[in-house]
Amino acid sequence: MENFVFVFLGLLLCVFIIVLHLFIESESKKILDDLTDGYYYILDGWDLIYHEIFSWKSICCMTCDFFNCFFGLFIFSLLMLVFAMIIAVLLRNLIFFLFLSAFLLIILIFGSFTIRIKTGNLLVKSYQQSIEHPQSDDLSENDKHIAIIFPHYSSLKDELVIGDCISLLIDGFNKTHKKYKIYNIYKKSNFEEAYYHKNVDELWIIGHGTHGIFGFGKKDENDRIVYSDLKPVDPPKIIYQLHCNNGNMESLWDRNKNGGFVSKYKRTFYHNRCYILQKFKNK
Repeated sequence: MENFVFVFLGLLLCVFIIVLHLFIESESKKILDDLTDGYYYILDGWDLIYHEIFSWKSICCMTCDFFNCFFGLFIFSLLMLVFAMIIAVLLRNLIFFLFLSAFLLIILIFGSFTIRIKTGNLLVKSYQQSIEHPQSDDLSENDKHIAIIFPHYSSLKDELVIGDCISLLIDGFNKTHKKYKIYNIYKKSNFEEAYYHKNVDELWIIGHGTHGIFGFGKKDENDRIVYSDLKPVDPPKIIYQLHCNNGNMESLWDRNKNGGFVSKYKRTFYHNRCYILQKFKNK
């Protein structure tokens, strides 16, 4: 009976932390979708957590910069709470369980509010930068340039985190004196314009998708690009495919094989932030 009480309390607190996390995300930014959308995101992310959170690469990404630390803090708190529950059951020590749980809740509450408020402001500023600087200041019509793919979605949250990554790319390209242009994706032809453009030799694709599909808008069958349906280009493009890449379909990187980046797993914005930050580090 005692073990059942410990397990029940542990599960109850785990649920409480998840709900608290969603509340903090919702209230501190004031710019996200409703709780239902966030709850779906958490549920949909368990496969991601199983495959990616426990890898060394993901741990490095969590500590890549101040912004990414929040996600690591949340996962750390959850893992420690489960650990506390297991130890409490083994030791039959309710006081130990309650003490460690209270400590973790304090970390989560104060850490979450502090980080979320600061990063919430950062997201808005970064998104504004991606809107206000659609191309390099010195880009002319016939210049070779890098295409930054900016898909637009029905969810503001999706656009904010993508805008943040694009802002990092803008800073990186300005830093390395490379010319760029943002291609806004509202329909399939917008993507094709960038891909088939004779002066585009490199594409950075950030958003939602799989290994062989890129989604925009409502992310349904009507709002997507199937990479294998695109015609070959000559010369091939450099492709940075920074969206979820799970699945076995042919990627755009596979169709070009001219450098860039593609993975085989699901990705989150903190993976992309870390990749971009490291790409332009010390340049």
